[in-house]
Amino acid sequence: MAHRLSVAAIVALPASLLSWCGSPPASAATSVATAVIDFAYVGDHHVLVAKADDWRDPEPPTERARVGSPTDSAPPTPPSSLLHRRANAVGVASFTWDQPLRAHVRVRGLPARGDDAVPELLGESTEGWLAMRPVGPGRREDDGWIAFDMVGSHALPRMIAERAGEVRWVLGKAREGARGPAARPVELGRTRHQIFVLAGAPRRAASWPVTGAGMEPPSADHNAFTVFRVREAIRIARGVSSATVAAERAWRFAMHHYDLAADADLNPWALLQDGVHGQCMTTGAFIEAVFNVLGFENGRIAYVYPSLTRPSNPRVVAISHPLIPGAFTVEAAEYDVRGQFRTVAAAAGSRGHTTMQAALHRGKHGIERLKMRDWQGELHNYATAFIVEENGARAYFGGGYSAGPYPSADVFLAAACTAVVWAHEEDGAWETICDSADAGYWWNTGERFKP
Repeated sequence: MAHRLSVAAIVALPASLLSWCGSPPASAATSVATAVIDFAYVGDHHVLVAKADDWRDPEPPTERARVGSPTDSAPPTPPSSLLHRRANAVGVASFTWDQPLRAHVRVRGLPARGDDAVPELLGESTEGWLAMRPVGPGRREDDGWIAFDMVGSHALPRMIAERAGEVRWVLGKAREGARGPAARPVELGRTRHQIFVLAGAPRRAASWPVTGAGMEPPSADHNAFTVFRVREAIRIARGVSSATVAAERAWRFAMHHYDLAADADLNPWALLQDGVHGQCMTTGAFIEAVFNVLGFENGRIAYVYPSLTRPSNPRVVAISHPLIPGAFTVEAAEYDVRGQFRTVAAAAGSRGHTTMQAALHRGKHGIERLKMRDWQGELHNYATAFIVEENGARAYFGGGYSAGPYPSADVFLAAACTAVVWAHEEDGAWETICDSADAGYWWNTGERFKP
């Protein structure tokens, strides 16, 4: 489909062109004609909207609809009054690498030739990938426009990049053997272009919807494709041609913003701002958002966590622990907390508890909860991983861990988890490790955990 940008040029044509166009009335012999160039990129991407120079969603909501997913409808063609922009207007669009640019260009304001022949339109540029040539002859339309289908002379580079350049639009001769002014190319005007070169059409990240708490006004959409966000994603992964390397670039950036105590309801794009931090799910969602907006595929968010029983959910992957009988590394699209509890009986000696321990650990619900402990001694429910599959290999990038990537879920969890322990509730928080004889295991050695 075509996505139309406000890239237009209003130019004054030299009086000599009037003789090429036909014999004008005597009163118009010294007048100057006006040409308008209407330019629309053609492709499977969408128009990007330039907003304030920060990470936030575009406002107002009516404008947000213009930056939807590539499957959304293209913005309507602007009325002719909107085409009258200053020369050298700048348009921003994204395109898939390794493909030539394609565009639909129309020219208006030229008097018709006597023989109604359509001249050739060329887009000349010092940037080879931005130079364009027509695909077939131009067409005169009923509303007075002359339409051309254009294609880039060279493919865009196969790498994540931002490119800019100027196109000089030249109206050439109508046919071989033309003589006089009709044979001389005439410059109609120039347009400036900014192109985001991506691996594919931008896609939304959907693993961590947020309410937009703290934003004014609040917004439920954390994945609008703004110029600022795509440009920052390109800055993170500039020059990359591999999905795995792109994810690694985003992961290394996100690790500078990790904080377990951060607000859980944070827009992942807020991590672009200095001094802003996020929990492991937020940083993992940021990797996903950057990865997807750059057009890469075969990447996903997963929850990875330990279990001391085999999960009953058939949709999860459970990898047996090599040292702890009955223990598993679980990889799942959703965290299933139901298998992470055990009952604390009132009887003395139950599950290794003394009578006093049982009374303290039962809490309001009579249960303890399985937790994983990291090297700092902090307790987590799960580890967030962004997983990339490329060329038959997997790479696991941790949303909250500074080492990696890892080749499998169990190796990833072994790096994130030093011990798996039972924790009981105190003051509404499950952060106190059980001190009974069977509190848990050191995950890497298989030995019993001793509080």
